[in-house]
Amino acid sequence: MTECIKRYPLPEDVGYARQRTEMEKLGIYKAAGSVITKTEADELTKLRRENEVMYRIYEEHGDFFIPGLRVNPLYMRESCEMVEEAHQKGVRLIGELTPYTSGGWKYCDCGEIFDLAQEKGMVVNCHPTDLEDMARVCELFPRLPIVFAHPGEHDSLLAHIRRMKKYANAFLDISGTGLYRNGMLRYAIQNVGADRILFGSDYPICNPGMYTGGVLFENLPADDLEKVAYKNAERLLGR
Repeated sequence: MTECIKRYPLPEDVGYARQRTEMEKLGIYKAAGSVITKTEADELTKLRRENEVMYRIYEEHGDFFIPGLRVNPLYMRESCEMVEEAHQKGVRLIGELTPYTSGGWKYCDCGEIFDLAQEKGMVVNCHPTDLEDMARVCELFPRLPIVFAHPGEHDSLLAHIRRMKKYANAFLDISGTGLYRNGMLRYAIQNVGADRILFGSDYPICNPGMYTGGVLFENLPADDLEKVAYKNAERLLGR
């Protein structure tokens, strides 16, 4: 928790068990994601530490936590080995990947890693980069489900929608910036359907209660609500 990238740390270390309890109060009974840190360590050391913590949380809260592996194309061989190990342990999610915190690179640089992930039937969750990189990675790995995080403001959401219309393997999670704009979620569903939109909050950076409330306020049809809330994630991750 001391290296967590959230900007307003709580005065006490609430711990993972407490985090789980707080999320369950909101009706969140599964959480998926990776461990992202700020540290002065070199990128490979940081990568290994993040995955070590991820596995520790998975061991302690595997009935609640869906683990996401961190990879880095600056360490291609090591990352591929990590993907192999993760797959053997039942991990099906890679990410959220955040190039801006891990040395600066593009998703198109992840060739061997994403080839392997595609072969293993895994899913990748990606923080947005530039539009060209995001489109190109969807094109290069057509059998790899790529869940882009954060709808963003109006122009960003429209770009997500255009990408999803063009590439069947492009998905969107609603974490981070965007959902607080009333009608955003309903508009996205009207344009691309509910089958490729997933619930997310970006916790612990963001307050998850804002996202459960925001989804419910959209008054979606029951079928669409179930897809966004959990069915799409179940289908992708086999959970």
